[in-house]
Amino acid sequence: MRLILWLVLMVSCSFAQANQYITLGSYKTYAQAHQALEEIKENGLIKELSKRHRFELSTQNIDQYFSPMLYDFNNTRMIPLIYGILKHDYPDIKIDYDKDYKATLTSTTWFFMTLLIMIVYTSALIINHFYTKYKTIKEDYERLQKLKETLSARHDEILKNLGYKIERSTNDMIHARDKIINEPINELTPQTIRHKFKAIQETDKILTDTTNQMIDFLKAKSGKLKLTYSSFDINQLLESITMHVEQNYKGDSVELIYEVNLNVWHYMVGDFKRLYEILVNIIDYSYRNTTSGIIKLVVSTFEQDEKSFSSEFKIIDNSVGVHKSEQEKIFLPFHDPHAKRGLFLSKEFAQLMGGTLNFVSRYGKGNIFSITIPLKRDEEHEQNYKLISARFSTKELQGKYIGIIEKDERVSLAIQKAFLHSIKNVQPIAHYSLNDYDVINRFDLVLVEHSMINSSLLTLFKSIQQNKEFHVIAMHTILSTQHKEIIDPIIERYITKPISPSNALKFFLDAYKQPKIVTNEEEIVFMEQMDRHLHSDLPKQFLQELPETIEATKSFLKDYLGSSLLIIDDNVLHQKEFDDMIFRTGIKYAQACNAKRAIEELESYYSRFDLIFINLEVEHDKGLIIAKMIRSNESYRRIPIVAIGNGEFTPMEITQTGINAFFNKPITVSKVYTALHYYLAKADLGAPFAKLTQSEHILDITRGIMQASHNEALYLELLQEFQNVYGVSGETIKALIEVHDYRKMKELVVSMIGISNIMGANDMYRLLNELESLLQHQRYNKLSNYVSRYVEELEHLNTSIEIYIRSVRT
Repeated sequence: MRLILWLVLMVSCSFAQANQYITLGSYKTYAQAHQALEEIKENGLIKELSKRHRFELSTQNIDQYFSPMLYDFNNTRMIPLIYGILKHDYPDIKIDYDKDYKATLTSTTWFFMTLLIMIVYTSALIINHFYTKYKTIKEDYERLQKLKETLSARHDEILKNLGYKIERSTNDMIHARDKIINEPINELTPQTIRHKFKAIQETDKILTDTTNQMIDFLKAKSGKLKLTYSSFDINQLLESITMHVEQNYKGDSVELIYEVNLNVWHYMVGDFKRLYEILVNIIDYSYRNTTSGIIKLVVSTFEQDEKSFSSEFKIIDNSVGVHKSEQEKIFLPFHDPHAKRGLFLSKEFAQLMGGTLNFVSRYGKGNIFSITIPLKRDEEHEQNYKLISARFSTKELQGKYIGIIEKDERVSLAIQKAFLHSIKNVQPIAHYSLNDYDVINRFDLVLVEHSMINSSLLTLFKSIQQNKEFHVIAMHTILSTQHKEIIDPIIERYITKPISPSNALKFFLDAYKQPKIVTNEEEIVFMEQMDRHLHSDLPKQFLQELPETIEATKSFLKDYLGSSLLIIDDNVLHQKEFDDMIFRTGIKYAQACNAKRAIEELESYYSRFDLIFINLEVEHDKGLIIAKMIRSNESYRRIPIVAIGNGEFTPMEITQTGINAFFNKPITVSKVYTALHYYLAKADLGAPFAKLTQSEHILDITRGIMQASHNEALYLELLQEFQNVYGVSGETIKALIEVHDYRKMKELVVSMIGISNIMGANDMYRLLNELESLLQHQRYNKLSNYVSRYVEELEHLNTSIEIYIRSVRT
């Protein structure tokens, strides 16, 4: 196009040049004019100029006169020069634009040529314009077509993912219900029935959660999802996340930590529920894809003006990361059918709240999710908090020094930052300084990771405590299922990680017996809820031999009737000691003489042990190995284990295997009672079920119902049938012995053995086995000694059956 424009200009210029010419005057005859023209041609200067510059010479007839003419100059600058040369010889010479025939013809030609070129040029411009427009429209069409295909494919993928999600949720719900329904009932009480029904109802939430996700997604896409703004405490948000993680990832080896920057406001205004869901969705994703290490939630604030600011919530994990080709897919709706929630909802909620969700993945190293949301500061609550934040009733507490002993530096720094929100003197303690008295002595309160506690560290703490007020708090991750609280006077309490700034302050004030000042009643309720929820229910651990309860007698053991013990011991003398000690106390127990039998007892469907005693010498000193085997199974980690030692192993060797406590031989009631006291709950002896439980050696109702296929009605029918058939069998036994009809007596005894075992009539079952042994070996002379014992036992059994039947009917 530029070339055509240049040509047009050149032609125009040429046209302008062709219009200029020189006339030498007018002659009456052609001969005179021609002679003048020839003289000009002979002019030396004109000859030379005609060689260098093109121009034409001719005679033209203009108005009946003949004029010599020079025209069609290719260089118009020559016209003044030629004019000057010829002016002397031709006084009538002049430069003019007069239109002679040839000039007119030349001008007209050039005009039409120029016009034609301009028309061509204009046409080219128009064609180019429409071609460009067509090309743009075609590209837009192709792009829209491609977008349509992409959206169609994405739509199909969303529907496909949704189908998988619903199918997975339904299967999970059915599986969870089947598991609950098939789980044996060890104690048939109204409470256990209610608990089972409640657990079944809880499975409905699996499908309900999926439905709610679909509704939220559709509302967000249609613009109908509304935000609910309210004031909330950042600490409450963090503690709510803690509870969610504890409920869903118990036993996971990945530790969650909070790093709240010091400029973060305590009270904000925003949609608490949606913000919580954004963070929980991402943390769920991180936990599903991270196998070890930590997941860190970093909270920061960036002020925009005096009252509004942006809060950034950054979640960092050290998972395997996401490959570049897969990064877009993780935000597709219902992409992961195994996920309880979806990242797509987090992105929708963040945008709905006027924020952004950015995702960076380092493949092979981990992920970073960054959520930035504009929030407002709650001025009223924040001011109240600052006014009350003369947090300590005495200035003495402001000078206290806190030390942190942690195996992971990242965790240590996060805990330090949590305490720095309210206490200025907080410092991690280096590992190489743990045995340095002078270093530890600088601190007034030490927080120590549970797994780093050992005998030498406890000894060091005790020596410091003898000289000044010194507090020790042990910490463990909220997901831990293997830690056991060490029972030692030096350790004041156990706390769980992650630690929020609010909890850090509370732990500090609790250590010095000062209440945490709160700004509203809601915070008090939430604190109590967290205390209950985060309270450790794992078995406690003793690093020293259990003390004896000197005054304890066999009758003391009845305080724990209804409890169930597993005794792992191949020493026959020990077995007899336990038999005599526990007999008629209402405590149930099973004995195992080796590892195989112990595991069988633990796996038995009717077994639910509350405490395990293990002789470390069982199977030639394999007690520690058996304890490790038991602890390796998640199902048995909460059952306390008490070892019976002989002084061969150190306390640390014993407790490191997962054993909670130990005492050395000999086995006495005072030692056994101490173990029961620390690890079992005392029974309410006034409760109706407890009264029945006290007679479990006569009638073990719980075992009987389980052996009747967990059908209480069937068990009740079995008891009534026993009473109808054998209720007065005492007289029958007496009569058969008197007439020496031992064959019929043996038939009666054998038939009763089976039904008494199914009923759970333990004492009767043992007595009938003794009678069968006498009859089998024809020791008939001893049978008469059993008559009164049989009648008495039958009376006890009938009484227990009557009590149970009446309690059921009532």
